[in-house]
Amino acid sequence: MTSLTYGVRGKILWWRLLVPAMLTLTGVTLVVIVAREQWQQLAPLVALVLAGLVPRTAWSLWKERTVHSDSSTDVTWTRFVDRLIAAAAVGVAIMVPLHALKPGHQASLQNRSNRTLAWQTCAPADTPAPGFALFIVSDNQFHALDGKRSGFHMEVVDRAVPVSVRPVELDLLSAVTFRAFADVYQDLRKRYPGLQWAHLGDSADVGCISEIDRFIALVPRFGLDNLAAVIPGNHDVAFLGNLAWHPDWTDACPGGRLGPEIARDKLRAIMPTRAGRFTSSNEGFLATVTTLGRVDDKAVVGVFLDTTDVPWDSVGIAGTQGGISDAQLDWVQSTLAHFPDGRVIIFGHHPIDQWTKRSRRKLERLAEGLGARLWGVVSAHTHLAAMREQELAGRTVPELIVGSTIDPPQEATLLEGSADGHLSIRTLPAVRRDGMTCSDDVAKTVSGERCREIFTKLRATKECAPLFSPNSALNASDPDCRARAKSSSVDESADSPDELDCLQEARANVLLSCLGAPGSDRTPLHDTSLPERVLAATDRDPDTGICLSWAASVLQAHKRDRWNFARAIEFCLEPSATYGELEASWPR
Repeated sequence: MTSLTYGVRGKILWWRLLVPAMLTLTGVTLVVIVAREQWQQLAPLVALVLAGLVPRTAWSLWKERTVHSDSSTDVTWTRFVDRLIAAAAVGVAIMVPLHALKPGHQASLQNRSNRTLAWQTCAPADTPAPGFALFIVSDNQFHALDGKRSGFHMEVVDRAVPVSVRPVELDLLSAVTFRAFADVYQDLRKRYPGLQWAHLGDSADVGCISEIDRFIALVPRFGLDNLAAVIPGNHDVAFLGNLAWHPDWTDACPGGRLGPEIARDKLRAIMPTRAGRFTSSNEGFLATVTTLGRVDDKAVVGVFLDTTDVPWDSVGIAGTQGGISDAQLDWVQSTLAHFPDGRVIIFGHHPIDQWTKRSRRKLERLAEGLGARLWGVVSAHTHLAAMREQELAGRTVPELIVGSTIDPPQEATLLEGSADGHLSIRTLPAVRRDGMTCSDDVAKTVSGERCREIFTKLRATKECAPLFSPNSALNASDPDCRARAKSSSVDESADSPDELDCLQEARANVLLSCLGAPGSDRTPLHDTSLPERVLAATDRDPDTGICLSWAASVLQAHKRDRWNFARAIEFCLEPSATYGELEASWPR
């Protein structure tokens, strides 16, 4: 700031101080006017910038009295302090978010390490019989492919965030797997009378209305009467799950973008208040308190929190941290008065280690009020099933994390509780691989042997043979894109959003031809009826769609190894392709 205020020869030039100040003020004003919803996310960043500007401005004004406007003035020390303060401000701006995100990052790394060491984990054979059960799905992240690609889908971003761009085959088939889990759930209801189901967020991916509408269209297959609760995730309320506002959001969602209010209204509409279930009407959050079952003649109550209702102390990245507001905490506490007895399980999209500090204190208050009634916490978001231990209100409480239905290993989760206090989760993979599934009698999922038969049959057909050949000439309209597609292994090889779009169109045409639902032109992804056509085509042979979707998810896991879809099909059923089933119980 001193360098801006004083000219080369020490002459005071106040306009140099006013120019950056006016530009900053103009930028803040535009944000408030054009994107009010972004202001809350930017507030921490603005505070950090001001923390750096204030001491520099004070230093500049103090030096005005001591620096004289002549060529002999030595401003070396002034400039050194000025740059030192600037460097310190930049350091603080970097370290504060990293410090806030560190617990969640470390916990996720530990979970991944544990799953790698124990590629498959099965509970002991003498596990107590469950007194109640709940079927859980989460993070299906239906992706709107008809929108414009952006720079966030490029390799540089995907390297840091592997779910930034998934294989187009996976985006096309993810709803097929999700629909299959609805059938698995209906089969489990025969074994568990009164079994309910819940969704823990991220039904959308980019944050488009069309994405959440696709999810809502499949909800009746599970059953509305059996729905315990649905809560929003960060991808339901923000662009790509991480941006509260961005100019590319509108172009990425031709049918309209979601945002918090729209997402909550749509989910609230399928979950009205009824006997035994209370759903919040506050537009700022979507929380639900409901009865899940009974153990020893006492109710098991589920408290479903909206962790996208983040207070002001987040680091400024929309989906990175979760939490709840004071208003949501007050509503939950008052609603729990309807359930004075029985055990309580808290549900949320974000794991506790990724909550903001203020929100953690609110959770402590909620836990203190529940005392020994608090049985455990269930969350999602990480796309990897795990069990963590959390300290809440002086007690060690289990946090059970459920996996994703789209990313490997594609799975739903069965939450079970027994009369003696055991709480456990059992993951249900979409495909049962030899040696990687604990029990075949839990649910009717597709066997690995069935997938091998399907792949052998598809390889022999003219329409599907290109899926098994990495050098096949893909149906790309642009000759340059077609040449690139012949040698392309994964989407991240694209050098621009337009080229990415071209490669995805080419690969989509090959898959659609195999499924018997070819595009009407060379740009099938821009056909708004495409998701329904894929579901209709696979409805004739659901197992084929499930097996191909499983292979596409394995491609997602190994795209950094430069795999292509043909290689993913070849190795997707191997034990080393992805994690096996997980069964975790508390107490251990």
